[in-house]
Amino acid sequence: MKKSSSLSETLADFALATDAAGIPDDVRSNAWLHLIDAYGIALLVSRSRYADALARYLDRQPASGPATVWGMNRSVPLATALLANGILAGSVNLDDTHNESQLHPGAHLVPLALGLGEREQASGRSVIDALALGNEVACRLACVAPGAFGARGMHSSSVLGKAYSTMMSARLLGLDQKAAVSAIGHAASQAGGTLQCYLDGTWTLAFHHGWVAASSLYAAELGQAGFSGPRESLDGPFGLFSTLLAGTRTPPDYARAVHDLGTHWENRAMSFKPYATGCVIHPFIDAALALSAEHGFDTAQIQDVTAVIADYLVPIVCEPQGEKRRPTDVFNARVSLQFILASTLVHGRFDLESITPDALLDPAILALAQRVNYQVDPDVVPRRHFQACLRITLRSGQVLECKLAPWLRMHIGEPDTGRQVEAKFLDNVGRVCERPEKILDLARALNDDLKVDRFVSESQAMMARWSRRNPDTGYL
Repeated sequence: MKKSSSLSETLADFALATDAAGIPDDVRSNAWLHLIDAYGIALLVSRSRYADALARYLDRQPASGPATVWGMNRSVPLATALLANGILAGSVNLDDTHNESQLHPGAHLVPLALGLGEREQASGRSVIDALALGNEVACRLACVAPGAFGARGMHSSSVLGKAYSTMMSARLLGLDQKAAVSAIGHAASQAGGTLQCYLDGTWTLAFHHGWVAASSLYAAELGQAGFSGPRESLDGPFGLFSTLLAGTRTPPDYARAVHDLGTHWENRAMSFKPYATGCVIHPFIDAALALSAEHGFDTAQIQDVTAVIADYLVPIVCEPQGEKRRPTDVFNARVSLQFILASTLVHGRFDLESITPDALLDPAILALAQRVNYQVDPDVVPRRHFQACLRITLRSGQVLECKLAPWLRMHIGEPDTGRQVEAKFLDNVGRVCERPEKILDLARALNDDLKVDRFVSESQAMMARWSRRNPDTGYL
């Protein structure tokens, strides 16, 4: 006798059966923000060293197909485009975040949604709806064991991404539940992705996003063809969570994945990044800027800086201290609390130009970074919002303190977030294109059912027509 519905079956039913009327207006609007955020990041990165390496790879691949590599003027097979666009969207630590789990789904869901939409000539509204549901399933799966994969040195976006991305693909391809569950089974069986690249500054994290998007296409199309996969691939005895979290202290909480499904929308607990760095560092940047603006001290007056931080964040952004205080590459600098706080205080700002190869050698930043310390917060820090407590002790003995709890900048549901995401898009794309507002206007038309293939082709033509010659993107 068949058991009650598996987690794959329940979530697949939700992703496939929820109609447009079942998606709240704000959830749909937020999905569009995720779309322009990832698309803008990818266009920015298309003029970077990451894109240079990607171009050398693409030179060896079939040079024609129904899909577009964004910003690089190439038409290729869809799977190749998904790999490339996921890499572009996931290269510079600017992607969206589910706050509690620190999942970053946009860098692979958006390339997949637009890529399938382009090939299938889908309407913009249907793709935005699919993206809204894909985001929701992503956040639901992340809530089963928030933080558990990262604690084991695994990249949660890679571990979980193939399963929820395949669910979104199943909707866009019109799969029935049986085919979708098989497809999810194929995807979940490939779960993985380690964080070793965090330690040496290499680029594998971006590859994770591209591979999630590409492999999800393969899984969905195999399911569509009738290639069977396990129905308990997520919650079975040898399923994704049981296998990869075996021996951990906290068992998976599968109930969180389905509780109030369709009435409570977990993707409302997401945020966008104002800074190209680890999301948990953002409130500390704002705290440093606030103290500097209020008190107007010179960095030579600083005796030491102390960041009070949750214990689970220490191995990500604080340790090993020697490497964090003197990072040897741009990637590691972007996940160093010590270096970023020193840079922010020395220059009175933090932006894309703050982390460059030259900045890594700046004697003023390096000297102050040696005086930036951390203290583990004695209280249990809630994971659903970011926060900061920053203390600066001056040589005079004066102690300055700023607490931001919770820190809600660019969080979904905050009144100014939509405007800020649009401004971020214009800034990112404006660095490589002279008329970014034209592309943003075209993206708005996706809400009015502009076909996705037309959006991609016309926006790429705009990129070519108004491309900045020799843009300065060395900071990437």
